[in-house]
Amino acid sequence: MVTQMNAERLEPADTGRSWRRTGSRGGRVLIYSHDSFGLGHLRRCRAIAHDLVERHKDLSVLILSGSPIIGSFDFRSRVDFVRVPGVIKLRNGKYTSLSLHIDIQETLRIRSSIIHHTALTFDPDVFIVDKEPLGLRGEVLPTLTHLKERGCRLVLGLRDVMDEPRLLIPEWRRKNVRPALDTLYDEIWVYGLRDICDPLDGMPLSKGIRRKIHYTGYLRRPAPTDTSPPADIPEEIGENYILVTPGGGGDGEALVDWVLSAYEHDDGIPFPAIIVLGPFMPPEARAEFHERAHALDNVHVMTFSARMESLLVGAVGLVAMGGYNTFCEILSLDKRALILPRTAPRREQAIRAERAADLGLVGMLAPEPPHDPRVMAAALRDLPERPLPSSVVIPGLLDGLDEVHQRLLPWLGRTGEEESQVRRPPMSGVQKPPARIALVLKGYPRLSETFIAQEILALERLGLAITIVSLRHPTDRHRHPVHQEIQAPVIYLPEYLWHEPLRVVRGWWRARRLPGYRRMRRLWLRDLMRDRSPNRVRRFGQACVLAGETSSADRAGQGPLAGIGEIYAHFLHTPASVARYAACALERPWSVSAHARDIWTIPDWEKREKLAGRAADGAAWAVTCTAYGAAHLQELSGGSPVDLVYHGLDFSRFPPKPDAASTRDGSDPADPLLILSVGRLVAKKGYDDLLRALAALPPDLHWRFVHIGGGAQAAQTAALAEELGLSDRIDWRGAQPQQAVLAALQQADLFVLASRIAEDGDRDGLPNVLMEAQSQRLACIATGISAIPELIRDGETGCLVEAHSPQGLAAAIERLGRAPAERARIAAAGEARVRGDFAMERGIGDLASRFGIDGTSRAAAAEG
Repeated sequence: MVTQMNAERLEPADTGRSWRRTGSRGGRVLIYSHDSFGLGHLRRCRAIAHDLVERHKDLSVLILSGSPIIGSFDFRSRVDFVRVPGVIKLRNGKYTSLSLHIDIQETLRIRSSIIHHTALTFDPDVFIVDKEPLGLRGEVLPTLTHLKERGCRLVLGLRDVMDEPRLLIPEWRRKNVRPALDTLYDEIWVYGLRDICDPLDGMPLSKGIRRKIHYTGYLRRPAPTDTSPPADIPEEIGENYILVTPGGGGDGEALVDWVLSAYEHDDGIPFPAIIVLGPFMPPEARAEFHERAHALDNVHVMTFSARMESLLVGAVGLVAMGGYNTFCEILSLDKRALILPRTAPRREQAIRAERAADLGLVGMLAPEPPHDPRVMAAALRDLPERPLPSSVVIPGLLDGLDEVHQRLLPWLGRTGEEESQVRRPPMSGVQKPPARIALVLKGYPRLSETFIAQEILALERLGLAITIVSLRHPTDRHRHPVHQEIQAPVIYLPEYLWHEPLRVVRGWWRARRLPGYRRMRRLWLRDLMRDRSPNRVRRFGQACVLAGETSSADRAGQGPLAGIGEIYAHFLHTPASVARYAACALERPWSVSAHARDIWTIPDWEKREKLAGRAADGAAWAVTCTAYGAAHLQELSGGSPVDLVYHGLDFSRFPPKPDAASTRDGSDPADPLLILSVGRLVAKKGYDDLLRALAALPPDLHWRFVHIGGGAQAAQTAALAEELGLSDRIDWRGAQPQQAVLAALQQADLFVLASRIAEDGDRDGLPNVLMEAQSQRLACIATGISAIPELIRDGETGCLVEAHSPQGLAAAIERLGRAPAERARIAAAGEARVRGDFAMERGIGDLASRFGIDGTSRAAAAEG
């Protein structure tokens, strides 16, 4: 079956390689799934397609597939498929045409032609290739090359396990995969977690390829809306049953035979079985299994069901071979499972099953003979008593679809270099600003920069038109709710210039025609003489792309970079460099908000020149978020004002804690004191000091420690905890979204942050997590460095100790841990101070006025 598409009319442009569209269009995603055998690739692609159209109402997704049963599946509106002639892999590893009586080479030529012409007509914004980098026998390579020239984003999607490196390395070498990974693909998505399985572990890949790899988490499968069993399920099976499925069934005969043997041997297995054989199981095997099941009252055999999710919902447990999709369903629907993995021709299922069994997510039986029916019968009896997968907490485990959505978001609806995205109209009664601003960030979105997200949303709601310009793609697995509410379009500049060389060259070519380019170049060369680093070269290239694409958008009169009146950077280091260079080329003003690391880790000459005022190519205005930082920058600014603007908190997201203060005092080992810290595992946070403080606590003080946050020192911090004998009392939760942080704050008894000045000068400013903790009436212990004393008054609204002092931390933790009444007193005072003096709206009003909009209305800024 080949669908007929009503494609937009395409007209040739000036060259034979590029095309221009006529008419408007929504975003388009093309997905390739070669599907020579089995259902795994198709079901994975279908899950991604359905989730994307659910999130984007103007998006269309087209799937290219060779599956002979693709028409048996239901597809949502705006998801369609084009079926190419099917092929099948023989046991000797060779391919043959599935239905056509023609040579395999001719079949592949037909497939490649259909793929290529479909892609040219559909003209996608993003092309996702599933598993095979070049497609079956290289059939996708011409399409990849052509779409790359058109500016389409190319993504290789890999399941969590491919095969053992000793087998995968020669396979990819034989197929000559590496050049495509180097030059064609923009990103490589692994639909899993590196901590569970890494499909490219041991592969000889360049640093450039490795930088393209992003681990999304597993693809969550939604619970079906129709959970009623299929009509042909006999009544005697009942509502509680064990579901048995070998997937497509082509190599699942041994699994089904073993399960049937168990039921034939033991008629006391407490739950009946529904066995779905799979459409690719050989007909003679299907007939035999139907006949054997007919003799059993408690076993029902089906050949195929398009409603496997509904069957799984009703099952008390699952017996399966452990393919990728089945594993995702086990996790998503929280089902007990017994896995009998395939070990040939690939060990993919065995690798996944072994790792999942080690983690306690599933049970596993080795599939190799002998297949003793007593062993299977015992396993089936035990299956309903196994712990649920949800009893094992793994952060980000099922975030795959969220991560795919976030990574696709800036690419959808592209026209050339421009990206369109619907923006919320300004609120009524609020003055509309004269121009859009480009807000330059190091990365977006980031869990550790909630204060920036809340600022963007508040300014947006006051009517400011914002385009977010990010120097990096996101790396966090989670998103805060505030990120979902922001309507601003996002432009991602090339993170490394060689990632998008054509875009960089085009940007430079356009930038050099701008009136301020020579001045920009002189400014950059002067900086480069004092900082001869690749980073400085990279910022110049990014600035050329930003300036060039802004000028192009202005000429076209459309796109998110059209009409930029000012460039505003968060952070005084690299984002400010890009903003400064681009603003110089465009001859437009730029401004900056400075924070912590950016203030203390760049040289004084750079700070002086960036703060020198617009007449000297410096910032038109500058703000910073602490009095401590403002005093330092004022000394270097040469008279240009650097104003203090506290970030504050959006208290609509941090309502008062609903219940009373805890009375735990650490005396009861069954109800220990709960100590919480939230922060990145980096040197300036002092987590080694905090761990040593915990190790120094007296044995009669019973406690547990919860840490939330990621960071470069995660492994060595965990190793130190193990060395100190603390691991069994610590819960490392990793980076978490705001809802999870709020829940942890409300459950804790004490919040501790051991900030210090790192060897490179890096230090905290005023950590937002302290304000968040105080907003939940939580007593805080912190160090008296930087701007922390601007919030916490020792003995009054919290407890301050000397930095780099495990002994001081331990004494403060013990004192407040044993005194719940004292904790309650300073917690109440801390909450009163933060809610009285650190509300977000005051700072937002100040910023809004600098952008020429009315920021005096607290209600407007807070309205959701």
